[in-house]
Amino acid sequence: MTPAIPWYRQFWPWFIMLPPAVAMVGGFMTLWIALQHADSVLPDRLSRVGLAVQPDHAVGASGASFTIHPQTGLLHLHVDGDVSTTPLTLRWLHPTLPERDQITVLRPMAPGEYEARPPDALDEVRLLRLESAAGWVLEGRWQPHAPEIRLFPLISREG
Repeated sequence: MTPAIPWYRQFWPWFIMLPPAVAMVGGFMTLWIALQHADSVLPDRLSRVGLAVQPDHAVGASGASFTIHPQTGLLHLHVDGDVSTTPLTLRWLHPTLPERDQITVLRPMAPGEYEARPPDALDEVRLLRLESAAGWVLEGRWQPHAPEIRLFPLISREG
């Protein structure tokens, strides 16, 4: 009679334990990836409706357009329907990397007219979000070397 081989030297126990062990390693890797690359938080003026993200409602400025003067390099912004003279905040949002977002504060030159120096090295597409202290927000898309950029109403903090 031959002596019994211990279980840890046999093929079948290891073959049976392999799939659960691989699943556990894959689960921990998935958890690590989810924690390292978490979704960014929604701004306070947006709401989730099912899987969609929608603005609350639009009130305030009806639109804006801006150009960058070729000689001075200054950004000139004209806001339709804005008569205030408070500074505005222009956020240059990177589509996928929030750490590459930039902020420009636009100083008023006249009612509805603003000016600022744009951030350096804007050689890629950016999402633009123009925010007012009054609560209105305009959004648009920055294309490098575009002659004029239009911004459209998004949401309001009021209501």
